[in-house]
Amino acid sequence: MNNTDLLRKLIRETVSKIILETVQPTMHVKNLSQSNLWYAELSGQVSDGAWENAKPMDHWEAWSEAEVMVGNPVGYFGFTPKRTSYNFDQITGIVGARMLLYAAAGKAGLNLSSNDRDLKGSLESFFTSPAEETPGDLVDKLKGTTYEALEKMFLDKLESQSWMKKYEQSYNQNKEAFIKIFRLISTNAYGTGNLKTDLNDIKMAMNSHLSDREDKTVKESGSTKSLSNLRTTIYEGVRKAKQLKK
Repeated sequence: MNNTDLLRKLIRETVSKIILETVQPTMHVKNLSQSNLWYAELSGQVSDGAWENAKPMDHWEAWSEAEVMVGNPVGYFGFTPKRTSYNFDQITGIVGARMLLYAAAGKAGLNLSSNDRDLKGSLESFFTSPAEETPGDLVDKLKGTTYEALEKMFLDKLESQSWMKKYEQSYNQNKEAFIKIFRLISTNAYGTGNLKTDLNDIKMAMNSHLSDREDKTVKESGSTKSLSNLRTTIYEGVRKAKQLKK
């Protein structure tokens, strides 16, 4: 291997190292509802729930490491998943009510990506019960009641069940959003059709590899390493290249 070939090899290795240092495995989705669905439900179903025993056995790892962000272009980059086919519609008959809730929460401006257990718990305790399984179940429930009635039931539960007291602060901080969620679902402003659309969009994102636009997306998303580390990597590559010339 002559010096030219060595230089080319070194350049490739340096570029690869730069990419690894700057690219956070990421999936971009269209809206906050889709981000909420992923963080609050789908990521867990992929790793430990409905697809726990799917093949290959490590299919979930790449998706679990990816950061989900709202923005364009829609799709994934920075990693190579071993599986991209997941029929999320099949679980809506079991956990569809809470999925509709999470998505409507995104429409109301609540971000569930931080895995705030108190926020998630207060949402579920306020709006759902074991009786609601499908999205339609939750729609019918909210259409047949009032916000005030739900609130009274929720506050009564806080008083009678001490372990639920932790949800009070979260509810008080987000009451305005809770009211918006109730209106969205009870009026069908966000209903079963919207949920189906958002689930289909997530499936499309999981099947859209953005490697050809990765450089653009990295700039939009921001580097996971500091610029000083990136400069160090580049300078080291240049130093080695100069040594080859000698």
